[in-house]
Amino acid sequence: MAVTDPTAIKFSNDVARHMADLLSQVYYEAKFAEGECDSKGMSAFFTEEAGDIEDGSGTDKDKRTMYTSSDFIKLRKRWTDLISDLEANSNTKLKHVQKPAVNLVR
Repeated sequence: MAVTDPTAIKFSNDVARHMADLLSQVYYEAKFAEGECDSKGMSAFFTEEAGDIEDGSGTDKDKRTMYTSSDFIKLRKRWTDLISDLEANSNTKLKHVQKPAVNLVR
């Protein structure tokens, strides 16, 4: 039985497809970030022992929160977890995300 309710169709088009776009875009951004991280050898710089990332954050002029090497390692783990999860079992979850997507990449 087909979904014909206008409210449900609007929700699917306005919310669900938008979420599919965003999830797909995050996946591709994570793939890009991981490729860049590997190709530039960033693991050599971001170690548990490295401490703060001296980018000017945490100052009166720059209101961003201070960011540490350990924070970077944890963030990288999250994006690699996302990639692994979506690509598991022959990209099953990625296919679920991308089927309704309209704008797979930004």
